[in-house]
Amino acid sequence: MKILKNLYIKYYEMFLNKQLNKKKIIIYVIIFHIVMLLVPVVLNLFAYILKPKKEIMIPIEMLELAAPEPQYQDPTPTPLKNKDNKTDDLKKKKLKEKKAKLEKKKLAEKKKLQKKKLEEKKAKLEKKKLAEKRKKELLKKKIEEEKQEKARLKAEQQRQKIAQENLQRQKEYNEKLKRYKAAKQSQYSKAIVNYFYQRWSQPNKSALGGRSVSVTVAVSIDKQGNVLKYKIIKKSSISIMNNSVIKLLNSIKKLPVPPSGSLDLEIILETF
Repeated sequence: MKILKNLYIKYYEMFLNKQLNKKKIIIYVIIFHIVMLLVPVVLNLFAYILKPKKEIMIPIEMLELAAPEPQYQDPTPTPLKNKDNKTDDLKKKKLKEKKAKLEKKKLAEKKKLQKKKLEEKKAKLEKKKLAEKRKKELLKKKIEEEKQEKARLKAEQQRQKIAQENLQRQKEYNEKLKRYKAAKQSQYSKAIVNYFYQRWSQPNKSALGGRSVSVTVAVSIDKQGNVLKYKIIKKSSISIMNNSVIKLLNSIKKLPVPPSGSLDLEIILETF
């Protein structure tokens, strides 16, 4: 490192004294950087090679061995020893029974827990089945309601169609009846006009000044053909003509029976 430092100082002084050109300076700078990069790598490599290898440590567990129990001879006489053995056996028996009871209790609790879980599972399944059944019933009910609604709509459409057909038939019938009544009334009107002309004593043309004169009369007739009232709507300018029409109306009290009940007629009486 000291050598590099000296070289750096030397070339820096040469640079200051302008003894190096630009191209040489660039080359030296590149070489310097390469050296500075390689030096740490080489040093690390040497350190790794010279580093002592670690010893492999194998962990060993130390087991503690129980010391053998010393053999103890009870100095008590033989009868007392038998009594202690019986007491130990009784204790062992009680302990065994207690252990059996605990095992039995644990087994009972386990069975109870399993039974509870099974019942919960069964209840869930029943609930699920009930929900599915209810869902199916609701779907069935909905389908049935849709069918009923479709049937109702169809029946309503059919009823409307029949009503329209009946209305159309009634309309056609009314039109026919109207035309028939109009035709009958027209025939009746013509018959009444002829009836009036047959009974009317027309004034002489000389009295009328050789002119054609007309009078319009309104007559009301009931369904039996009786003349209820009459009225001259439009008079002529000649009194003889008007008087002859009034005389005619006063002489007629009954007319042929009208075909469609009572009616009002307008009759034009004109001289020819």
